[in-house]
Amino acid sequence: QMAADRIRSDLSTSIAFYDKVLHDAQLHSEQLLEDFQRGIDNKEFQVYFQPKFDIRTKIPALDGAEALVRWIHPEFGFISPGEFIPLFEENGLIRQLDRYVWEEAGKCIRKWKDEYGLTIPVSVNVSRVDMYDPELISILTGIVEKNGLNTCDLLLEITESAYTEDSDQLIEVTSKLRKAGFIIEMDDFGTGYSSLNMITSLPVDVLKIDMIFIRNAFSEQKNVRMLEFIMEIAEYISVPVIAEGVETAVQVEELKKLGCEFVQGYYFSKPLPEAGFVRFIEEKKNSLIASERDASEDLMIEQRALTAFPPGFYQSLFRALDNNSVLRKMDFRGKYVPVSCSREFAKMMECTPEEFIETEHAAPHCTIYEEDRESVEYFLEHGKTREGLTHSVIRKRTLKGNIIWVDVHYAFFENKGTKYAYCNYYNVTEMKLNGNTADR
Repeated sequence: QMAADRIRSDLSTSIAFYDKVLHDAQLHSEQLLEDFQRGIDNKEFQVYFQPKFDIRTKIPALDGAEALVRWIHPEFGFISPGEFIPLFEENGLIRQLDRYVWEEAGKCIRKWKDEYGLTIPVSVNVSRVDMYDPELISILTGIVEKNGLNTCDLLLEITESAYTEDSDQLIEVTSKLRKAGFIIEMDDFGTGYSSLNMITSLPVDVLKIDMIFIRNAFSEQKNVRMLEFIMEIAEYISVPVIAEGVETAVQVEELKKLGCEFVQGYYFSKPLPEAGFVRFIEEKKNSLIASERDASEDLMIEQRALTAFPPGFYQSLFRALDNNSVLRKMDFRGKYVPVSCSREFAKMMECTPEEFIETEHAAPHCTIYEEDRESVEYFLEHGKTREGLTHSVIRKRTLKGNIIWVDVHYAFFENKGTKYAYCNYYNVTEMKLNGNTADR
C-alpha cells in the first residue's frame, strides 16, 4: 500500500518497491505523530523569527518579522519543518500547531512592547484548514486581546494557492478578518496561478513574492521581467510588496529600483530564536534614539517656522490640540503619519498619545476601519472627498478594538517643502447609532 501511494503522488514513475528505506520512513513518521502532543506540551516546538526590512530608507530599517516553527526533538534533534509540516497537514494536526505559533508570537510581541517600547509586527501562517474553522476569528482576536495588542500587530499570511482552491470560502473569511482589523498578506504570490481578474478582487493588503522568482530573476540569465510584472500588479491594486529569499546586496538594490518596499532573506538574517532576534530590536531602538535627537532639533526648527504663520492660525492650532486633534506630516512613504495628538483624542482612542503615534507609524491608517481606508486616503491625496466636502464621517478602531464613528475635518498646509494635515475629530457614535447623521 505504501509503495502504491508513492506512485499516486509521483506521476513521473509507474513502478515503486516496498523496501527498508520506505519502511523506516513510515516508522519515523508514525513516531513524529505520536510525539506531537508531547512536543506541544513541553514546548519542543520553538518559534523562530526572520526579520523583514524596509528598504525605502537609505539604511534598511527593521519593519517586522515572520514567525517560523522549528521542532527541537529530544531524540532526533533539530527536525526540518519540511519534514513535519506536510505530515501534520496530512493528519489534521496543523491547526493545533498553527494556534500554538500564533499564541507564542502574540506573547513575544507583547514582551517586546514592554521591554523595548516598540511594536514589531509579526506575520504568522494561516493554513488552508484554518480557514474552515468557524472559531478562527474569535481565536485570533482572543490572542490579540489577551496580550493587549492591536490587530495590526499580528499579520496573517495566506498562500495564493489557498485562494485558488476554494476562492469563495477564503474570500469570505479573509474579508471578515480584514473587517476585524487584521492585515492579510498573500504568501508565495506568483505560484498559485491566480487569474489577473481574480487578483483585483481578492481581499489582500500585501503581496509576498516567492523566493523562486528572486532566484530566477538574479540567475545568470537575469530575467527580471516577471518581477517587474508583479510590481506592476501590486501598483495596480495599491498594495506593498515583500520579497522573500533575498541573499545579496545586489538583489536588494535591484529590488529597490523596481519599487519593492520590503525584503527578507539570508542577506540580512536567517530565521533566529527569539533570544537572537531581539538583537535587531535593540539596534532599531538605538537608531530611533539617535533619530529622536535629530528630530528634536528639527522640531524646534519647525516650531520656530510655525511662528511665520499668521498669529490667528498659530493660536487656533494649539488651542484646538486640546480637543480631539491630530497633527500629521507626510513621511517618505507618502503617508500622513501623526507627529502629535491631543490627550483628548488619545482618550477617545482608548490609549495614550504615545501609543497612538507608535501604532500609526508602524502601520499607517491601521486604526481606520478597513472599509473606510480608501476614502480617507483619497481625501488626504486630493484635499476633499469625492463629493467635494472638506470633512467626512468614518469609522475608527480604538486600540482596545472598539469601533467608533467620527466626523473628521481636515486642514492642509505646507512648510519648508513638508506637507502637513491638521485633523479635528468629533465623536458621532451616539448620533450614528440613533440614526441621526446630521452634519456637525
